[in-house]
Amino acid sequence: MKKLISVTLILAMLLAGCGKKAPAETTASTPASTAVSTTADTTVATTPIPPRDPAYNVGEIRIGDVSLTEYKVVLPSDADTNTVFASDELIKYIALATGKTLEKAESADKAIYVGCHPDEALGEDGFDIKVEGDDLIISGYSSRGTLYGVYTFLEEYIGWRWLDYDYEIVKVNDFIQIPLDTNDRQVPKIWLRTTDWYGVSGDFANKLKISTSGAIYAGGYASHTFTYLIPIEEYWDEHPEYFSWNGWVRDEAGNPKDWQPCLTNPEVYEIVLAAVRKLLEQNPNAKIISVTQNDNTGSYCICENCQKSDIEEGSPAGTLLRFVNAIARDVAEDYPNVLVDTFAYTYTRTPPLITKPEENVQIRLCSIECCFKHALDDPDCNINRRFMDDFEKWAEMSNHVAIWDYTTNFDNYCALFPNIDILDNNVRLFSSFGVDNVFEEGNPSSVSGEFGALRSYMFGKLLWDPDMTEEEYSAHINDFLECYYGPGWQTVRKLLDDLTVKALDQAGHVHTIGKGDYYPYNGFELDDIEKIKTDWAAARELATDDAQRLHLDRSYISVLMAEVAYYYYNMTIDRTYVQKYNDLLVYVGALATELGISPKIGQSQW
Repeated sequence: MKKLISVTLILAMLLAGCGKKAPAETTASTPASTAVSTTADTTVATTPIPPRDPAYNVGEIRIGDVSLTEYKVVLPSDADTNTVFASDELIKYIALATGKTLEKAESADKAIYVGCHPDEALGEDGFDIKVEGDDLIISGYSSRGTLYGVYTFLEEYIGWRWLDYDYEIVKVNDFIQIPLDTNDRQVPKIWLRTTDWYGVSGDFANKLKISTSGAIYAGGYASHTFTYLIPIEEYWDEHPEYFSWNGWVRDEAGNPKDWQPCLTNPEVYEIVLAAVRKLLEQNPNAKIISVTQNDNTGSYCICENCQKSDIEEGSPAGTLLRFVNAIARDVAEDYPNVLVDTFAYTYTRTPPLITKPEENVQIRLCSIECCFKHALDDPDCNINRRFMDDFEKWAEMSNHVAIWDYTTNFDNYCALFPNIDILDNNVRLFSSFGVDNVFEEGNPSSVSGEFGALRSYMFGKLLWDPDMTEEEYSAHINDFLECYYGPGWQTVRKLLDDLTVKALDQAGHVHTIGKGDYYPYNGFELDDIEKIKTDWAAARELATDDAQRLHLDRSYISVLMAEVAYYYYNMTIDRTYVQKYNDLLVYVGALATELGISPKIGQSQW
């Protein structure tokens, strides 16, 4: 586990080596730009800098020594709607920051070209931000890359921060000078960067440079697709042999549930193949077709043929992979650029002994059983060592390994979850294995009563730049916390740092799923919690606006949940804690509702 780095040291390191002039006035510590490649310090201005209008956070912006107000925005003559939108966003956010509105023109002596210089080497998401002569160029090979370039320019050069789906700010800066030798090319290593944390969609996802996977996966079906490819309600009455025989778990109406298809039945194969081909025909731009097991752990087929295959392969993954490989071979000629995706999930996580994935098969490895207070490659964590053994074997046999990762407590979204300190390590690990498709599963159902907004923001940073250093990662966290929580942000940072230390000091592991209403005990004693409460109240007093106070109030729920956990795990020591536990849960539930936090389904106390 990494050492905890002091805020002062981080800022000193970043400001010493950033390659950009430190802002004259800021509201938060500035992280290193993750992929900026400017080659010289900012040129000293040779003309006087006008005073900043106090109604706006940003004062003078110059390219070299020429004011940005002398520039016009120029688009390609055949600009599509997305490129036009990118230019409009540039103009809008410059105006919001400075009070000055840039004009558009067909040509200009001093131009900001948006999307005018495509370069195929940028791929679909990459972009250039560069100065050529008197002109500034912001361009991707695709319009999406151009949009990412605009948002990155606004963030890394102007000071905008996209912190949450409903909260964005621009940092205070009297003078910004864009060097004449700016040549900033950014191309992501991870081409599909997705998460389902609440609010990360649409414009906000684009600002974080998070991918939207709907058009990537055929029909938008990205997981557990046997439900759609061979629906049980259509075939069960006449062909029960199409489905897993395991004693039949049934629902209250007597219908089969928790089922999987029989993967050695040739008629099942023909049905699924026809459904796959239909989806691909209907979605000609899809890049992935998902052929994935349903979401249950013990209902795979144990008929004679399936059992024989499982034994030969040493894992049910072999039986699934034989089935998926046959699909992949069939569609390869007609759809040469499409990957056939399947899971290595729960009972299929262990790689097979015999069958290897076809070249056009993607294995999506899922980390659901792992411990999330330890890094996935922590050799001292026996649970994660087993995951790494599977990861390494899949990576050896396939050029297309994707990751489905888990990043919260799915039984209790508001409980403190001690994984902030290892997120960068895990994403860096994925990238080192050549993974270029990562999904970070979180809380999609509600604003967070813990630190969901921080995770969303950091996944935007990490998935775009998985090779960032620990110092850069820590500085991005500080920058977010100060902007999001206000001048008392160091109280929040201390809680996160203490959470890392205390959770590691406890025996055992931290999982994403427990036994209903899971309250991980992270080592906070009552004295610790009372101190945090006092500091939190002081931080709230320092907040400069209602949004910062709301953010503090919502995250305070997780502090109260630490107290809930303390009572829960110490009931046998002090029976008075039973009533305190119940009373506090009622209070927390009411407070969460008041703050717009939806209760977790299954939490009977709420």
